Amino acid sequence: KPSLTAWCKRLRSMRQRQRDRKKQQEQQDTTIKNEKVRLSQTETDRAVQEAEKYAAEAEEQQKQQEQPGQQEQQEEKKEEEEIEEDEEENNEDEDSAGESDEDEE
Repeated sequence: KPSLTAWCKRLRSMRQRQRDRKKQQEQQDTTIKNEKVRLSQTETDRAVQEAEKYAAEAEEQQKQQEQPGQQEQQEEKKEEEEIEEDEEENNEDEDSAGESDEDEE
């Protein structure tokens, strides 16, 4: 007669084979399901066209968002240049005023 441990080993191996078969069957089912989900050529083309359309719209929106930012930067640069020019003029006026004071002495 087989011993109890032999029966346990045999039972474990049978259960393992059942799990392996079940796992293999699930993988096959998954593969079959994936094949059923494929899109037709017309559906694929339509999806690509929609993606291109939305990409173009996204680019336009991005450009519109960048333009106000660029305008602000340009305005800031102009203001900085004007401030620098005013400071240079003030420095020149002070220098010329200082020279005229020295001439009077």
